[in-house]
Amino acid sequence: MEKTEIIEGVGAFPVGHWHASGSTQPLDWDKITTDEILPTVPWTLEQYENVLFCFFSEVRHDRYLKNTLSGVAMPVTALWASFSHLSSKYEVGPIIDVEHHFRFFRNLKPGESTVLSGSITAKYEKKSHFYIEWETKCHSTKKEPIFIFNHTIIDLREAS
Repeated sequence: MEKTEIIEGVGAFPVGHWHASGSTQPLDWDKITTDEILPTVPWTLEQYENVLFCFFSEVRHDRYLKNTLSGVAMPVTALWASFSHLSSKYEVGPIIDVEHHFRFFRNLKPGESTVLSGSITAKYEKKSHFYIEWETKCHSTKKEPIFIFNHTIIDLREAS
């Protein structure tokens, strides 16, 4: 069997497994609790990641491309950070990305050292679907807020 290589060092979230570690556990809707605190994670966005996120998200409007190339992080970068933040504690399995809301307080510049923190804010069942909501806060190392990202997904694993 051929060994799959994981590319290390792509920003603070290595490609393929983000912040997974020995303590990372499968996302289990039955075990998650509301107000559960997610790990505090240092994060540095690299410029090339910013451009790649926009490209792969098909964000090709001139305004986005101009800002991305000039070094301003786009909302899709906050989306990446939010999923990566959840992945610092849970192995995210099959999901449906339902809804996300974000608020930027100021521009995030690639290369800037930041910190992600947050919590699970809600979980509920609706029409036989299992919803999980969490909030990711990004702030500078001097505690200056950069963005808040609220995310809702449907966990497609069956609850026991």
